[in-house]
Amino acid sequence: MAAKPFYADYVNRLMRWYCRAMEEGKEVNLESSLDRENWNAVAKVVEKLNEENRCAIMKVYCKRDNIVDSVRLTALEIGWDQNKLWVLVSKVTRKVAEERGLV
Repeated sequence: MAAKPFYADYVNRLMRWYCRAMEEGKEVNLESSLDRENWNAVAKVVEKLNEENRCAIMKVYCKRDNIVDSVRLTALEIGWDQNKLWVLVSKVTRKVAEERGLV
């Protein structure tokens, strides 16, 4: 496995925040401009995914496990190869980082 990019942990937190809020139907209080920018960056990327990929990403980030276990369990649940899911997670992570101006 390649080295994790510097922005991965930050984007991981943003993705978990967004996906869990969406899954639970929570109203999100975007108190600061930073919160709004983070939320909008994730929303923009996730909303561009096709339905199958969006569902896979939501399943990964709604789990309470670490990212490695979340990907492994989600791949088993949806019948995907783990590598396919890792590629999707990596692409989404990169796109969110780009949207936030981190890269």
